[in-house]
Amino acid sequence: MRDEATPFRAVTDSELIIEALAEGRNKRVRKLLARLPSSEDRGTIERLDEERRTALWQQVDAGLEERILPTCGRSRASSCAD
Repeated sequence: MRDEATPFRAVTDSELIIEALAEGRNKRVRKLLARLPSSEDRGTIERLDEERRTALWQQVDAGLEERILPTCGRSRASSCAD
């Protein structure tokens, strides 16, 4: 149950992915990535530091990679970041 003194804050799938990466919860990362709308893929990847971005890509299978890369307009090596 939520503490009434703590304001409610909606949590996005992107935020949940970042949190799961930080906690090393790879299975959760994969599940969240699978349900993440493709329109949010690039933003999520760009928000990550290099270490977490690498960890994220390690969780991406070939099918998901095909969905994510077109939103980046780049190769996997660039990881959607300049």
